[in-house]
Amino acid sequence: MLETEPVLIKEYVATGKAKIIYRHLLQLGERTERASEASECAAEQNMFWDMRYALYDRQNDIYNADLVDTLFGDMAQELGMNRATFDTCMQQNTHREEVRADDAASRKLGITGRPVFLIGETRLVGAQPFEAFEAVLGK
Repeated sequence: MLETEPVLIKEYVATGKAKIIYRHLLQLGERTERASEASECAAEQNMFWDMRYALYDRQNDIYNADLVDTLFGDMAQELGMNRATFDTCMQQNTHREEVRADDAASRKLGITGRPVFLIGETRLVGAQPFEAFEAVLGK
């Protein structure tokens, strides 16, 4: 999906033909919840997507880290965020309820794994090539 997403953004989102609504899904427990919160704390510094890509790139580190919040703080700093602001956001669980509400909304729609794309009444499940989206969205 990480290969397809930039093309989708260029061809559909940037042109105003579609929009992406991202919802958190807490399918792997507490570390998934903390990663979701980290992306929302990054969003406070206009770096949601940067953190999201970094989280995908460092999945193995996240699931093997002893101190996952320290790792998220390090990642924020590496991305150029204000570390103190990011750490405070994480320590205060600023976005916990928002993240949990996203998860509940997804599960209510029957979504228990990712990625899932809802395009009108069409549901695309799993990483799909650009052509699959083009077939639903049109050219």
